[in-house]
Amino acid sequence: MSAIPVVSRLRLRQQVGLTRLRDAIVATTTFSPNLGVGSAVVAMAVRHANTALGSHGLYVASPMRISGIDYHVASFNSASGAYVSAQTAATIVGSGASFEIHMKAAGDDKDRAIDGIIGRLWSRQEVPIDVTDGRLEYSIGAGFKVFGAYWFANPTGSLNRDKRELPIGWNIALTATGREIRLPAGAPLGSGHQLVLDAQVRATLGAADAATINIPDEDWVLNGIAARCYQTLIADAPGKEAGKYRDLAQAYAREFRNGIGRHRDQIDTDWRPAFGTWIGDGGSVRGV
Repeated sequence: MSAIPVVSRLRLRQQVGLTRLRDAIVATTTFSPNLGVGSAVVAMAVRHANTALGSHGLYVASPMRISGIDYHVASFNSASGAYVSAQTAATIVGSGASFEIHMKAAGDDKDRAIDGIIGRLWSRQEVPIDVTDGRLEYSIGAGFKVFGAYWFANPTGSLNRDKRELPIGWNIALTATGREIRLPAGAPLGSGHQLVLDAQVRATLGAADAATINIPDEDWVLNGIAARCYQTLIADAPGKEAGKYRDLAQAYAREFRNGIGRHRDQIDTDWRPAFGTWIGDGGSVRGV
């Protein structure tokens, strides 16, 4: 069984631009002097120098992200490979700094598309809750679906954590402040034990470029991100281009939908928790 890939926000944004929209340039600066705060932003990639391009305005107005900050290209020097912004640097830009040029969907549009798709991903996992002596109600978040619950008598045990079933009568209730799990009176849990929810949790990805997430398949997720990016481009595109973007958005969305079944967690549709809510319809959850 292959390992689930771990990808960063940076990789997802760059890969969707390089392999799906084909509107991104990813490179590192090759000039030697450091640019201080307040100086003009110049990102130079010697390998992009090409006098045959014949136009210094090729990338003008394209969003440029460097050192985590977004700028816009004011001019491109085809002889040197220099991307120049009229904006001043918000941080120091040194030689070897990574930068991105986005010619269709801007970097922040790609980031929003990433968040939209990641927010649709779910994974089956344990959600631990530390137990307090005498307490029978525990608040739980809203970002997951609960299939069952149990407790560990020895949560720090490396070989045997001593998994035990909850006594009959536990339930999940919706309160004015959110959901909570309620244990029956006399439940044998105390300090040092651990209550665990068997849940399907919505995926989240941090805002930083270095933030990472486990996903079942990178190509599948990139298809969904690409579909959202093309949907964003439709609004501002002229008629002919809008039609092309619409076709591409539909094609990538279809590939993403087709992959949902392959990467969905397998749910036991016959399992019934103690409080009567049951699971069916191919893994959907009713009442929790």
